[in-house]
Amino acid sequence: MADPTAVDTRPVLPDEAELASLAAGQLYWSVVDPIWKLVSIYDGTETFTRQFAAVPEAQGLLLAAHWCQSEICNGGLHQFFSNPTGVLAPEAVRGFRLIEVSAAADIVAKAMAMLGQFYPRDRDKRQLRLGVIKKPGNSRAEWDPFRALDEEFYAVTGTSEFATQADAFVRNHLALFFK
Repeated sequence: MADPTAVDTRPVLPDEAELASLAAGQLYWSVVDPIWKLVSIYDGTETFTRQFAAVPEAQGLLLAAHWCQSEICNGGLHQFFSNPTGVLAPEAVRGFRLIEVSAAADIVAKAMAMLGQFYPRDRDKRQLRLGVIKKPGNSRAEWDPFRALDEEFYAVTGTSEFATQADAFVRNHLALFFK
């Protein structure tokens, strides 16, 4: 059953000339931008899941994949999980699968599994689990349990690669993302 509070936040489809003139990343961002401030990662699990359920699924999943790759490319999986963005990890996995970057989805899912059988959306619980799996050592290469997975992720999709991948998927599935 559809969420009765759901709103169609999809933008209007640009014309062919506009589509052709967009720089890398602009097409997918035009889909993410309308919900950027509507889906909060900062106010806990309940707020996130309620707000996420109120936007079109494909649009929300693209937002989740965007947040995830942004955080990982900025500071790795450890940063993604330790920051508020970790609340959307399950949706990020689904988002990467949606845009057909399954290798990135598999890497994030593997990292999530390191945090326990049931992924902790709650940031405090994630912080506790991160403390448990942290390795001994002073340098990040020593203590970060996700370091090898970070490298795999960067090889599959980075900031510029993600923009290209997301744009291509959106371009091939315009009806999912535009009115």
